[in-house]
Amino acid sequence: MKNVSFRLYENELISLVGDNGSGKSSLLKLILSHKKYTDTFQWKVSSPKRQLISYLGHEPGLYSSLSLKENLSYFNGIQKIICPEETIQYYLQQFNLQKRYLDPIHEFSRGMKQKAGLIRSFISKPLLLLLDEPFSGLDRKSVQHLVEILKEVKKESTVILVTHHVDLIESISNRTFYMKSGELTLGS
Repeated sequence: MKNVSFRLYENELISLVGDNGSGKSSLLKLILSHKKYTDTFQWKVSSPKRQLISYLGHEPGLYSSLSLKENLSYFNGIQKIICPEETIQYYLQQFNLQKRYLDPIHEFSRGMKQKAGLIRSFISKPLLLLLDEPFSGLDRKSVQHLVEILKEVKKESTVILVTHHVDLIESISNRTFYMKSGELTLGS
């Protein structure tokens, strides 16, 4: 990557768009993997129980032999997050997975796994939420519903979202950056 620099502001949604191989996913992984960069974020953490960064990559990042409930409990435990049951139930309802909460992930369809991964990412209410192609595997109705959910999520988190669906997110994006050959340019 070359000359990649931008500021993050609280409660905004930044879209990263570009061709395959342009460096979008690599940028998210760089932000995620280099903890020294997190020291430069000028966040005022309102709760010590709040996670700094949550990431959803191309795969939902869940254990297939565990139920959705067990996965959420496991990830909350390792992240030392205390998530109220009401928050979990809210997102289960939003993603229509209430009846599948106790089912093992390996019984889920691709779209259901994606929704479960989104729930895992959202429930910790991170300060910075990194989403790499979050619409992947979702049907049209679920995609449109996720756009509505993201409007709510960005009220509590700064979101960096990698997508090819510029038309879907332009109404909720505060800024859009375009990546080409590892270089970042501001679009809107």
